[in-house]
Amino acid sequence: MCWIIGIDEAGYGPKMGPLVVALTAWRVPPHPSAGQPEYLENLLRPHVRRCDRPTTDPHALCIDDSKKVYRSRGELDRLEQGALALLVLAGFTGNDLTSLLEFVDIRADKSWSELPWLKEIPVAVPACVDISVPSRSASTLGDTMLRRGVVLRRCRCRVLPELEFNATIERWGSKAMLVAHAMCELLSEVLPDVDCELYVYTDRQGGRVYYREIINLLQDYGDEKGWEVVSESPQLSRYARRTASDYWRWDFVRKGEEIFAVAAASMIAKYIRELVMLAFNAFWQREIPELRPTAGYPKDAKRFKQQISKRQCELNIPDRWLWRTR
Repeated sequence: MCWIIGIDEAGYGPKMGPLVVALTAWRVPPHPSAGQPEYLENLLRPHVRRCDRPTTDPHALCIDDSKKVYRSRGELDRLEQGALALLVLAGFTGNDLTSLLEFVDIRADKSWSELPWLKEIPVAVPACVDISVPSRSASTLGDTMLRRGVVLRRCRCRVLPELEFNATIERWGSKAMLVAHAMCELLSEVLPDVDCELYVYTDRQGGRVYYREIINLLQDYGDEKGWEVVSESPQLSRYARRTASDYWRWDFVRKGEEIFAVAAASMIAKYIRELVMLAFNAFWQREIPELRPTAGYPKDAKRFKQQISKRQCELNIPDRWLWRTR
């Protein structure tokens, strides 16, 4: 068997709401083309599709870059159908946001657990679609995966709300390093199970070309085996390590969300962030009924923060719980 892993994030730019870094890890049959980016997606066709590509199956699950699947709050149902189907295939059986966060973020210390909007505001999962929709999609895709020897072994996330985001920025100095550590931490949960070929795909981080600093971080999370630079270019930066028994590769790819495993991670990260923002907005609209919701991006977040400031003070909620320093 081989492993294919995709990693992506949602919420890098906003001033409010969590940054979510997600990983999907798949086991697939060995094949000479297993190291090709399209290999996993080809195995799952025709029961998966991209937003703008035709398919012979009208019920095919849409798995694509979350920015294409979800462009406004009115499209949460489309994002939810795909993301939740993947989560169900990975073993999620809960019915609310709290159980979903517990499933994807398995750390013992979860800074999000004490936030008032997550403690006091229930968010059902699914939030928009009937439960039968993602369940049916998961069943159909699951049958295809079974026939073709594909297993979705992990859907994992690091959910970093503002409080943890700010503390981590102080520790590591930048958002880029925060994401780098989150990626390596997620990988460290999977690597002990990998005893065969491994292909990791990530979108280029801020347009960078050189990622040796990130690769070297794996040593801090228990992977002491040496990685070598294969290539570094604006299109693809590739790192690999080879032993007598296995070959591992990590690609940082321009337009990485076009790779199926990365697109799946992108959708899960975005879905979880949007559910947290549902709770966040519902909490503040409970306190200030006429308040318009926010997606957390800088200009509108400033408006939102000004409008909640009086009530925030009355509730003794500190800025560090809801406002990013960067």
